[in-house]
Amino acid sequence: MDWSRINNGTVEEYWSQFKAILIQLEDSFIQLKSTLNSCFRKPVWMTNKASNSVKRKYKVFSRYKNKDHPAVKAANKAARKEIKKAKKNFEKKLATNIKHNSKSFYSYVRSKAKAKVQISSLKDESGNILSNDFDKATNFNTFFASVFTRENVHEEPKPDDFRILNGNKCTDILFDDEDVLKLLDKLRANKSPGPDELFPRLLLETKHEIAYPLFVLFRRSLDEAAIPTEWKRANVCPIFKKGNRNLAENYRPLSLTSRVCKVFEMLIIRDSLVKHLEDNSLIHDSQHGFRKGRSCLTNLLTFWIK
Repeated sequence: MDWSRINNGTVEEYWSQFKAILIQLEDSFIQLKSTLNSCFRKPVWMTNKASNSVKRKYKVFSRYKNKDHPAVKAANKAARKEIKKAKKNFEKKLATNIKHNSKSFYSYVRSKAKAKVQISSLKDESGNILSNDFDKATNFNTFFASVFTRENVHEEPKPDDFRILNGNKCTDILFDDEDVLKLLDKLRANKSPGPDELFPRLLLETKHEIAYPLFVLFRRSLDEAAIPTEWKRANVCPIFKKGNRNLAENYRPLSLTSRVCKVFEMLIIRDSLVKHLEDNSLIHDSQHGFRKGRSCLTNLLTFWIK
């Protein structure tokens, strides 16, 4: 791909062309996978050995047509043993890797629940029952917007001019396409996409090809002090907290934003700013929140020692 042909234009135009190319390649070369009905779908813990033992059980029964036959009993016993072993090993692996892959663990736990958690009918401020999807979405939007804090952007505070050693001020953020490649490698493939519909797995599988155009995009965004409009949007999902499920106030919003934007703002801008502040001792040692290696535990220990 000759990425130089989209170097002209604003950040918005560059992002639109870059996204269009990825979407076109995705539609052309990534095949769609057909999903089976849940009753015909193989369990996630099923191994090939356990599956073969189950097939052998049915094959032996179709041959003898007698559940009390010794061969049928032996095949059933072997199938039960392999199924139990496969399920036990799968659950043990999930429990061992819960810190690194908690999403798979809780997804498996939810699949075992008899009652499926879903948003039922809601009540508006007047107590009317809302069953239409559009009305429920409007009710959620009204509540979430009412508790959203809007900052006064017309009176922004001016930062103090700190005295930094050797005049080392953070006037720019320096990085290259290799840094972008390392950050793309940290993406988790099982995360959900944002409004741009670019899945993290797609970005992860094409990291070597898109590292340079993303570097150009991020560099241009910093130079022009602008970001694409799509990065300001989010798909908001209501997550139930506690209490009555029919009230919107008992849900919290979960915003799914662009994964490309997250790489830019969290792994490039944030890390660079935090490193600059820590290297120049601009963050007091009593600050424990949102710092690497710090937590509520370290804060309590420091307070206890003093």
